[in-house]
Amino acid sequence: MENDYGKIFAEVLDIINNSEKEVKAKIPEKLYQQFEKNTDKSYKVNIDYSREDWDNNISEETKEILALIYRDYIVSPEERKELIKEETELEKQKDTKFEINPKISIIIPMYNTPEKFFKELVDGLIEQTYPNWELCLADGSPEKNEKLEKEIITMEKLIEILEDIQPDADYETCTTLIDDGILDSFAILSIVGELEDEFDVSVTPADIIPENFNSAQALWAMVQRLQAE
Repeated sequence: MENDYGKIFAEVLDIINNSEKEVKAKIPEKLYQQFEKNTDKSYKVNIDYSREDWDNNISEETKEILALIYRDYIVSPEERKELIKEETELEKQKDTKFEINPKISIIIPMYNTPEKFFKELVDGLIEQTYPNWELCLADGSPEKNEKLEKEIITMEKLIEILEDIQPDADYETCTTLIDDGILDSFAILSIVGELEDEFDVSVTPADIIPENFNSAQALWAMVQRLQAE
């Protein structure tokens, strides 16, 4: 991880260590060890906890990670539901349950398809609110399009990573991995590390937001964006 990331983890770890015992006890040991492992040991945290406004001096990224920890481990289940309940019209559509929920197969014939158009096609499908669909490609190109094949293979690799970290989820259809608490803070940090290693990207704290982690499709869109930067 980059130095800024290490400094953010150093702040988080320092705040945890200066919290009340009953608060610190609620944080899983594995998560605590993850922070210790990735902390910038050379960075000196300078937080004056005697001041009521001590949190004004910490970074926004640190606050975001603390908010995740607070939501996932500190509050009661009822309070947690209230914290993650902010529903937009799009989220309401995603949460709509139908009596019949058929899988829609989208069959796309392809012939020397430019990568730009293929990416626009996939991005448009990912943005749809109906989750139970599959994309079937029939490529009649005379030569293999290695870039498109890599796109499909790497998406499959992303699903494998998610299933290894948190196996109890349907990553092909689920669009509420964060909203429903399927992925907790430790899982998110583990995913970040795996994405950085596998796809050679740098995920910053600003990228760790529900919109990027609510589904495998959203995660893949984030990876593609980071690779293009």
